[in-house]
Amino acid sequence: MSDLEDLLDAEVETWMPEPGDKLVGKIVQITTGSNQFHDCYPILKVIPKDGTAVVVVHAFATVFADELAKLNPQEGDTLLVKYLGKPEGKNYAAFTVYVERAPDRSGSLPSVSTRARGEPAERVVLVSDEQAGEITGLLKQIGEWKGIDTVKQEWKDRGFPSVGNLPAARYDEVMAWINDVSAEPF
Repeated sequence: MSDLEDLLDAEVETWMPEPGDKLVGKIVQITTGSNQFHDCYPILKVIPKDGTAVVVVHAFATVFADELAKLNPQEGDTLLVKYLGKPEGKNYAAFTVYVERAPDRSGSLPSVSTRARGEPAERVVLVSDEQAGEITGLLKQIGEWKGIDTVKQEWKDRGFPSVGNLPAARYDEVMAWINDVSAEPF
């Protein structure tokens, strides 16, 4: 698939990996999506090396989305990803992710960005590791007396993404909510 017009006739598949599955290919489009569990996550359209189909990659798994945020892939770059499965005793999906820069941007500095509906890239800065740790610790404390399922539901009802994907711009909002919840009688 060498001509952009060929994309219009290409078969489209959604990547639904099993542990050990790999995907290597050129990124042709980056957008974002959301669902009932994730406020905003990257969606990449990738043409694998064999060029047989366009593969749509929904990166809503926290580890995968975090790696993409760090690596900041852009259209034209090559994505290399391997799904490792869920580590024993853990409740998350693990991935190995690399991005090979397109030749015309090999020297560019990474920044966290998302691209949606053909609009210019919007810079999204996530909370720091320290802030994420602080939020997680407070949520665990609240969960001990209020019930973790209740806290998770309230978090979801507020439309907050996973702590690892929380935009820094929402940090104050989250902390205000935590203070309100902490002040409630139990």
